[in-house]
Amino acid sequence: MESTSIIKLNNVSKSYNGTKALNNCTCEVQRGEIFGLLGPNGAGKTTTLEIIEGLIHADQGSVQVCNGEMPQEAEKVRRRMGIQLQNSGLPNDITAGEAIKLFAAYRKVKVNDGLLNTFKLDKLTTKKYSELSGGQKKSLQLCLALLHDPELVILDEPTAALDVETRNYLHAIIKDLKSRGKTVIISTHDMSEAESLCDRIAILIKGEIAALGTPREITSGNSRELKISIKSRNSTLLDNPDFVRENIASTYKLNDYRVYFSDNATQSILEIIKKIEQANDEIIDFRVERPSLEEKLIELIQKGKKI
Repeated sequence: MESTSIIKLNNVSKSYNGTKALNNCTCEVQRGEIFGLLGPNGAGKTTTLEIIEGLIHADQGSVQVCNGEMPQEAEKVRRRMGIQLQNSGLPNDITAGEAIKLFAAYRKVKVNDGLLNTFKLDKLTTKKYSELSGGQKKSLQLCLALLHDPELVILDEPTAALDVETRNYLHAIIKDLKSRGKTVIISTHDMSEAESLCDRIAILIKGEIAALGTPREITSGNSRELKISIKSRNSTLLDNPDFVRENIASTYKLNDYRVYFSDNATQSILEIIKKIEQANDEIIDFRVERPSLEEKLIELIQKGKKI
């Protein structure tokens, strides 16, 4: 019986020239989930993916992928894995059809016409790679990763620099992979993408896992802190950061809004309304929400702490 975890990293470390890229990282990825890997440049995301893919070996710790020990069983494991790299490495002169046939031959599978239709590649097979748009290149790369129907799909920045329509289209395909029982790992700098797609997320900071959990668990950070955004007709609060102090942890200005973070939103809201009324101002927009994933990531980077 196979484990419910498709990936297990246990105290994994990796150094380059004496500098730790990963430091005692432990986490599991469950079968059938979309798992996000986030963090600033140099945090260790690429190193983590390369260890999972069997491209490099960890200095210490154990790595299990698809019930196989890495790197000892890397060849067997890769047959169950589909990988879309951020840079494809495809030559500019190769046609989309030639690339598909080449990868299908390597994987020893027949070309699935339905897959080509899904990625809208059926009418692009004679086009050279250099002639494809950015979205078409991403679609081709993802199609190549899925030709052999892998159970584990690894996507490195799958929608970077794409227009909104193509981005949403690829998001729908990723969600469909999950609905068919596939496990998807996404490395991305797009926080909204991670928040909308991922069941769980690991945030890497300086080679360590600073946060691990669902997007909601991470943004809440085990605290009661809420984000309050307010816009008023006369902008009373905009250039007066100390005008409201009741239970305010921090505040900043964003366009025409004053944004507050408070661990007692009820009292803070009452204080804000009171100040607006005293200034004979009028509220135009008022929002109360959890801090975004991007704001939580920035907090982790600045404070260098774990949650």
